[in-house]
This record gives sequence, structure tokens and C-alpha cells, in this order.
Amino acid sequence: DEKVITLTPLLHKDILYFGCYSGKFYAISVDDGDILWVFKTGGAIYSSPIAVDKSIYFGSDDGFIYSLEDKTGKVNWQYKPPYPVLGSPLHAFKSIFITTDRSIISLNPASGSVIWQNTFESKLKTSASLAGDGLVLGLTNGDIVSVRNNIIELVQ
Repeated sequence: DEKVITLTPLLHKDILYFGCYSGKFYAISVDDGDILWVFKTGGAIYSSPIAVDKSIYFGSDDGFIYSLEDKTGKVNWQYKPPYPVLGSPLHAFKSIFITTDRSIISLNPASGSVIWQNTFESKLKTSASLAGDGLVLGLTNGDIVSVRNNIIELVQ
């Protein structure tokens, strides 16, 4: 659609998945380059997708996190957090973690329901990264936050 691909595409089961500034999300066969399906969101896609089992997860500038069926692009669920979505989702500890500009949210991969969330006074600067048995996030005030299950501690 003559729009730029945003962030890193995902290769999963011989299919390349990626989003564009146009708000379109593509699934393309790596064997022949055919477009298998296209899903249209309400905003630009700045999120790298992730795959868990038969689902693809990504965020859009329309404020939603989407779970799509990998073969068809059918919506499994979509979730709109209370703050704008930042960065890419992360799969760890049987959860999909998303970061917004103020919170980290743990979602059930199958249903999109919230398992737990924590909101911070300072804005988040980074997506969540896996670090051993926890997640690490950077805040705009310079703090680094370590999250283990639903326990949050600041490491200065």
C-alpha cells in the first residue's frame, strides 16, 4: 500500500507478519510472496508483532492490542488499555505483557482479560524486557523497574 513497514517483521510458520504506518497489518507467504490476508486497524502500527501458538499479537496507534488468528487474520480479541500503548508486546510467564505510557499490563493470551496491572507515577520509556524471572522497564525519571509476578520494586 506504498506505506513504510514499521519496526521488525515476524517470521512464524513460513509466514511474514508486519504492520505499516497505514494501519494495515499483513500476512505474506515467504514461499511465493503472496498476500495471505490483511487486517486494518484504526491507526498506524508501531509495534513489532509476536506469535504465541496460533495467535499473532501487536499494538496499534488506535490504542488497541490485537490478537489475530495466524492463518486467517480473524480477530481473537482486542483490548484497549486506559493509556496509550507503547512499544511491542512481550510473551513471558504465560502472559502477554503490554506497556502503556504509564502502566504495565499482564493479559491472558487466550482471552485478552487483564491478569494484573500496575500504574506508575512517572511515564514509561521502554517496552518490557525479560530478565531472568522478571521483567525490566525504564521510566522517564531515570528509574529502572523490576517486575516479578505482581510485586514491583524500584531499583535505583
